[in-house]
Amino acid sequence: MKEKIFNGPIEFAKYFQANPELAVSIPWGNHVAVSVGAINKGCGCRRKQRENNTRAVYKNVVMSVFKENEAIMVILKKSLGVEKIIFKLDGAILAEV
Repeated sequence: MKEKIFNGPIEFAKYFQANPELAVSIPWGNHVAVSVGAINKGCGCRRKQRENNTRAVYKNVVMSVFKENEAIMVILKKSLGVEKIIFKLDGAILAEV
């Protein structure tokens, strides 16, 4: 069984940045990408807060959208060419779909 592991929001965002056509059918992926892009913007004093926000956005998208919506997962699996996707955050598995 072919599978893809996303080890966190940065890796997930890179995939969506490399495949912008997915933003039409899976806009939540773009939302994570925008959040990741904001980490290095602004002053350094709030960087940790932006990192935490990005992790929260990623976790929410995975748990509320990808884990609960079969149709969206079919689109993402087809795009990746896999049968299973594992979403991780800080080394822990959030979801396997």
